[in-house]
Amino acid sequence: MRGTINEKIGSGGERAGMVTMSDIARRVGVSQATVSYVLSGRQSGVRVRDEMRQRILQTAADLGYRRNDMARAMSSGKSYVLGFVTRIAGQESSARMMVGAQEVASENGYSIQLMPLHGKSPDYAAAFARLAEQRVAGVLALNLKVDAIELLRQETERFEIPIAFMDDPPPLDWAMRVISDDRGGLRLALEHLIALGHHRIGFVSAQRESPLAEQRRALFLDLMAEYGLPVPNEFVLATDWVKPEIVEPAVHALLAPGRPRETYPTAFLTAGDLMAMVTMRTARALGYRVPQDLSVVGFADFISATFADPPLTTIAQPFEEIGRCAARYLLDCAHATNPGSGAEIVIPTYLVVRASTAPAV
Repeated sequence: MRGTINEKIGSGGERAGMVTMSDIARRVGVSQATVSYVLSGRQSGVRVRDEMRQRILQTAADLGYRRNDMARAMSSGKSYVLGFVTRIAGQESSARMMVGAQEVASENGYSIQLMPLHGKSPDYAAAFARLAEQRVAGVLALNLKVDAIELLRQETERFEIPIAFMDDPPPLDWAMRVISDDRGGLRLALEHLIALGHHRIGFVSAQRESPLAEQRRALFLDLMAEYGLPVPNEFVLATDWVKPEIVEPAVHALLAPGRPRETYPTAFLTAGDLMAMVTMRTARALGYRVPQDLSVVGFADFISATFADPPLTTIAQPFEEIGRCAARYLLDCAHATNPGSGAEIVIPTYLVVRASTAPAV
């Protein structure tokens, strides 16, 4: 004969893991389907009065209920996990996209499994095979090389697992891209500098093997041509995203004394905040005052931009919103019969003006 709930879990709740949704439903006096809906954390669909929702949640807490996601996945045939694969898991941009994606996932009863791809030659095939084996509901992908993107496509296509690439992928006709409006951001930055009287504007980029840096360099040159401003070849520097030992020599070679001042840039746009900060430091070491002699604009609006000396004017990227939009897309796919095909979501950028820019002299 089946015992009561109290008999099953004991007066101290020692066997709380045995509590089921049907136990909660009987205690509250509603259907098991209603309890399932509330405990799944879904925010739309069946309407449940707030009073009843809170009563169900409180009863579940009182009884020590813990959801069994593995059993839920087995019974429904769906995983409630999104995979997050990236080569830059330790960087601020990745962390902020993860935060945004996690917000959306949590609101809908999903979790996110981070799969960092460490090292110069990570085992992409093994990592992507694990995602497929776990039948994740979707994949958030960031900063993958072209060969890795193709491996991911092959591994997920067989199981109709949707992918949302974030921030920096090349155009794709088979997967969603969620990116920031880099052109719009660069336009705002150039308009700001031109309004300050700058016409000799340089660009500090990463080396050519970086698709994102190459894209921003091309956009910069295109916009400068649109504004009728010439860009000498030496004004476009190929450096590195985060290595001062590569950024400093390139900036030093361009700004070092030895030629007329009117042939130097009066301002620099950069492909990233960190290279902007190294540019400012190198310029000061050569005797330039920032921003009196040289204005500098970053790209990202990392937390460190506010602590730069001087605080950095920068193009702010909406990293959290990129993560949110990518997760929403994957959840929409998870609840549809067709995961969809290639498309693009572009999130606006904006300019944050701080103390690293000033009128041209």
